[in-house]
Amino acid sequence: MKKKTGKSKKPVSKSVKTKKQLTVEYVPIDKVIPFSGNPRKNDESVDAVVRSIEAFGYTNPILVRRADNIVIAGHTRLKAMEKMGAKIIPVIYLDLDEVDARVYGVFDNKSVELADWDGLKLADLFTEFNQLDVDLGLTGFTPEEIENIVVGPTIDPDYTPEESESKGIIEVVFRLTSNQAEHVKKIINKAIENGHGESSKNPHKAGNALHYLLTKCINSKKR
Repeated sequence: MKKKTGKSKKPVSKSVKTKKQLTVEYVPIDKVIPFSGNPRKNDESVDAVVRSIEAFGYTNPILVRRADNIVIAGHTRLKAMEKMGAKIIPVIYLDLDEVDARVYGVFDNKSVELADWDGLKLADLFTEFNQLDVDLGLTGFTPEEIENIVVGPTIDPDYTPEESESKGIIEVVFRLTSNQAEHVKKIINKAIENGHGESSKNPHKAGNALHYLLTKCINSKKR
């Protein structure tokens, strides 16, 4: 994308008063207007939010621009409350101009993607919840996701790795804890020491060793 030149970029205004206290107000649901340009696809998330509200109540007010009653953030919550037949909903009015409101709306949705999970701590929580007979669906995770976190991903026993001419090298990134990473490094290095790091199709020894180990694991599962 080419950078536009000639005109200076409009700075985001400093309309937010950081020391201003937020106030939750309860207003008729039909007074709030969804932003027609909302880029977030959220229809598949509505039922999960409904279940959360039914279990825990309204915990996260909808952010609304005071000047025109257009939603800044909280479209999924609004849809959930509409589905529940709510007449009055909690909102927080913000005195943002139109540009700032849209910028913050994007950030509000993006911000949840900026942090990562600590897999071990999350697995511990799911294990604890399960022992307490908690409805794990209220966490927003699917049963398959929870199983992968607690137990680890499963290997399809019908999968058969095939040797084929490489069309290029693909870099794959795995997210591991420090302990997991050290363990994996030791296993891969041991495989390399045993002569499983060489391949005419891939000059990267670690990748070849990992492929060997996974192939061996898959084949053992099929026996």
